[in-house]
Amino acid sequence: MEVIEDVMKPEVEDDFTWQARIPMAPRKLVTVFYYFLGHGKQTVQEVMEKSKVRKERLQQSVEEPTDEMVDKHELMGHSEFKPWCKHCVGGRSRGEIHKRVVTVDERVFEGDYTFYSQLGYDKNSLAQLGEGTELPNATCVLNVISRKNGTIWSTVCLMKGAWQYAVEGVSYMIQKLKIKDAMLRADPEPAMKTVCDALAARALEKGCACMFQQGQVGSHQSIGACEQAHDVQAGYVRTIHSFVFEKTGVKIHPKHVLFPWLIRYVMFVMNCLHVRPNGLTAYKMEHGVDFDARLATFGEQVLFQIGKTTMNPPGKGVPRWAMGTVVGFPEAEKGCVCVTPGGYEMSRTIH
Repeated sequence: MEVIEDVMKPEVEDDFTWQARIPMAPRKLVTVFYYFLGHGKQTVQEVMEKSKVRKERLQQSVEEPTDEMVDKHELMGHSEFKPWCKHCVGGRSRGEIHKRVVTVDERVFEGDYTFYSQLGYDKNSLAQLGEGTELPNATCVLNVISRKNGTIWSTVCLMKGAWQYAVEGVSYMIQKLKIKDAMLRADPEPAMKTVCDALAARALEKGCACMFQQGQVGSHQSIGACEQAHDVQAGYVRTIHSFVFEKTGVKIHPKHVLFPWLIRYVMFVMNCLHVRPNGLTAYKMEHGVDFDARLATFGEQVLFQIGKTTMNPPGKGVPRWAMGTVVGFPEAEKGCVCVTPGGYEMSRTIH
């Protein structure tokens, strides 16, 4: 162990004016600083060099970005936190990082409901309102996350419990990840139990098994991955909402017609673009390659190619392209979802 000592004395003996406010305060002040350099054999010069490198990296991280950097960052759905992006800072800034080592069971999926309201995007963050307080106009969102690679499935729910669309979506995710004996871990609430019962029956039809594993009552750590996913999702929702509002003036509140699309878009970002602590995306952990498709920002106006299976099969005299608003990228289809006055359309090519 190596420790160095540094003694600091004021150049002027009575330079510390605050001392006069303290009764019987000493006039001569000597401050001794001790610096612990660790158990290694690093010299003071090596420690100073490392400190200099860290400061240079910090300065580089907050430099003004180029227009190209900004455009790329927005196309990637703000998936990489940038300190120069006010939308990232406002929506996704975090406190100190706390790390812990956990044993992961790849068969486990964690599921839970979270709520968004106009009073605050994440109902769980409004603790000051009291436990069980119902928020006006709250929108229910179901999140189910895989402990295998962090793949998440999300949707706005029209109802809690065994809603068929939610059951189909979760069963599709389990089948896609090739889990034959899945376990859904959730809080012991009746709604999640009915979801799992319906999911078990649907999974059995597809040749899989799904069991319900009850989380510990009153403990959020038993479904810690899902709780963390709620937090990450809410951060992206706030970020994308801030970005769209600045560009268009449209506020996508939880009852807005675009809010379910926003939740699905954030699901795509979390699965295909969000880099996890191991340096990989959930998509790359599953497929072995990065997601590769033409991207556009949420809410961007684009021209999309009208396919034979969308709208009406165009005749020779009908335009092959139409204007739409980008709201998502279904990873299975490798296409783009655009909303139009007549509904939504899927297209593999956009301009």
